[in-house]
Amino acid sequence: MKSVIAIIFALTCICFVIQECKAHDLKTHMREVSQMCQNREQTTDEIVEKIRSGEYDANDVERLAKCHVKCMMEGFGAMENGSLSEKAFVHKLAPHIGEAKAREMFDFCKDESGGEDECDKPFKIYLCLKKLSDIFKY
Repeated sequence: MKSVIAIIFALTCICFVIQECKAHDLKTHMREVSQMCQNREQTTDEIVEKIRSGEYDANDVERLAKCHVKCMMEGFGAMENGSLSEKAFVHKLAPHIGEAKAREMFDFCKDESGGEDECDKPFKIYLCLKKLSDIFKY
């Protein structure tokens, strides 16, 4: 009986470590894409840090931050022609949060609408997504 409990405990620990590695890999990839976007969009370190920590809200954001988020979504392949791509979004997030949760998040946020600027909609989607999960804090 003790060996069964020890095996179950060991398997649980292994699963936890695997999940932590997946989360670490995602966050590392997010940082890499963010760096590429920071160079492309000329985003300041301060803006990037506010995006990373999830400090922005809809009423307190400059265009540069919105365009940085748009660049990141495109960099992940999650946006196509200004819309969130279900296939790409679920494919990227399912290994980290599970397919059901990824689909739920997609369905909840996919219809966010933007203003006249091409960077508004991706940023509103980001705001919606960050309310649902801390996975977007990198």
